[in-house]
Amino acid sequence: MSASLSRPPRSRRFSAYIVLLIAVWTLAMGLRLLPQFDTALRIDGRITTVDDYIADRCGARLGPDAVT
Repeated sequence: MSASLSRPPRSRRFSAYIVLLIAVWTLAMGLRLLPQFDTALRIDGRITTVDDYIADRCGARLGPDAVT
């Protein structure tokens, strides 16, 4: 009988440390990105804040509307 046949098959489980690292990384990235979702808009595939969108649209006006 060979040594490879006498060993039990190895299970492919993640180590508890890897699962903990994934959980901490997900939490850290979530906390980092969460404040941006409060005032974010997605327009034509790009993400911008409401204030930047208003400044961009109001700055592009021509004629008498440019003053307001």
